[in-house]
Amino acid sequence: MPSVAAMIVARNAASTIGCAVQSALEEPIDELLLVDDDSSDATLDVARSFGDSRIRILSIDSHSTLGYARHFGLSKLKSDFCFLLDADDSFLPGRIARLTSVLEKDGLDFVSDEIELVDGETGNFLRLLTIPRFLDKPPGLIRLFERNYLPGIGQIGFRVEFMRRIGYDIDAHGVEDTDLVLRALLGGARYQLVREVGYRMSHSNGSVSRNRIRQNAELASVLKKYDSKSIRELWLSSKASEKLFLWAMVSLEVFRRNWKAAWEWLSDLESVSYDGSLVLEQDGPCPRSESWRINFFKGALTLLSNGKSSSALGFCSEACEIQEMAEAVNNHGVALCRMGRRFEAIDRFKQSLQLRPNYSDAAENLRTEGLADRVTSHPLRIEPSRSEYSL
Repeated sequence: MPSVAAMIVARNAASTIGCAVQSALEEPIDELLLVDDDSSDATLDVARSFGDSRIRILSIDSHSTLGYARHFGLSKLKSDFCFLLDADDSFLPGRIARLTSVLEKDGLDFVSDEIELVDGETGNFLRLLTIPRFLDKPPGLIRLFERNYLPGIGQIGFRVEFMRRIGYDIDAHGVEDTDLVLRALLGGARYQLVREVGYRMSHSNGSVSRNRIRQNAELASVLKKYDSKSIRELWLSSKASEKLFLWAMVSLEVFRRNWKAAWEWLSDLESVSYDGSLVLEQDGPCPRSESWRINFFKGALTLLSNGKSSSALGFCSEACEIQEMAEAVNNHGVALCRMGRRFEAIDRFKQSLQLRPNYSDAAENLRTEGLADRVTSHPLRIEPSRSEYSL
């Protein structure tokens, strides 16, 4: 029988660590590795109070990144398989046995499942974060390079020997697990996404992953490490289409704020059997016609790179004529505002919010009467996200 570990990285988590530890100890694990990231509260006292010999505590002398802390823990694991657990989350009963069986039976390198999201203050159920069905088709989880279309990668279980070869990026903080998965995919990892809810995630305003702006900046910095040639080889090896890859690269380069490269990929798209009315993936992450997507991205890129407002207005107007979607309407409003047409812009922000309530970019632009200048860089999520974020 393979040995199984759970690993928690904790910093000043005295109020939540007890629930996390309890959920892990109730599962069939041989080891619970707690990596303490220089806590100054009672985190370690709470963990030790369980008096369970399976608990092993390692401390980091000075506060560092999550990537460093996880890499340190990964290097110290004694088990064959490991399941990650955040200090404010918990495993649901039966998760470890179920996913260990999948890892062992199919010889996989990592596995992930679905998430139950609860309010961090009250513990009340908020929603399920399910795995999108379009990930069943090529290129599957490789779409993480395109942009994180999962509602959250979740906390994976993995084969320790394989992931130790991959290792964490010790500079990553907040997106270190996504980066680990990306490099695992490039390293030929075999994986499975299990459509059963096994992980309870706590949604708290103060958590690292709650800050959208910081998370997007962290993810952009991580994605800058990967060259298009390596991504292309991985993408096409999955038997996904060339056109899907080109769209993925547009999305990736916009996210990395590489405007010039994004324009070049758009040009490549327009040069290969371009069908403006075609919806490439009816059940995919962006079920919009190619004409809409081309014009949306051209409008967004022009605004983001501070190009001519009149050109941006033209692209945004064209996208809205094809299909009036909230993100294109918002960007249309930004273009109008830059041209001094603020009253028209305010009307567009209102219309955008009618199309997509709780859409943060349009709400902020409307709150400041257009002075916020919040441009939406990507088509909005179809799948539910961890919170009410727009992107």
